Amino acid sequence: QVKEAKERIKALVGQCFEAVSSELSFMPMENCFELFGFDFLVDADWNVWLLEANAEPDFAQTGQRLQAVISDMIAGVCAVAVPPLAAALTSSENGGAAAAAA
Repeated sequence: QVKEAKERIKALVGQCFEAVSSELSFMPMENCFELFGFDFLVDADWNVWLLEANAEPDFAQTGQRLQAVISDMIAGVCAVAVPPLAAALTSSENGGAAAAAA
């Protein structure tokens, strides 16, 4: 049931972005990423409900009780997002040095 709930959450997030894709004006920037906030409720029957979506989530309002959850989430995002950015930066620096030496 947990796996099905996660799949439903993924589908709902995708539908949210599809619904507003014509109105979003993403300005892709090299070596950057954006973090969006989605609040869901999973009820006793494992139905998934989207409560709200935030383009600029305010983690300060979560309070002390959820501080560990937020810290773990930020660490997880960094573990996933930063290595590819660092690799791209290192690669471009190495390429630039090789080109300058040639």
